[in-house]
Amino acid sequence: MADLAALAADTNLSSNQPNTAPGCMSEPNDSDCVGIMNALGLAFNGAAAQQQTFFNVE
Repeated sequence: MADLAALAADTNLSSNQPNTAPGCMSEPNDSDCVGIMNALGLAFNGAAAQQQTFFNVE
């Protein structure tokens, strides 16, 4: 199951980093993507990959 709440849990969807595309567009230095990439378990912006929280099995 994909958990959309877990995907956005650590992301403020009502704000946008200045001088970047709206939301997370996976630009390397876009801080709007940090929480989303962490939830997907992907390395991003110098941070190592971690265990994903977006998918789970029930």
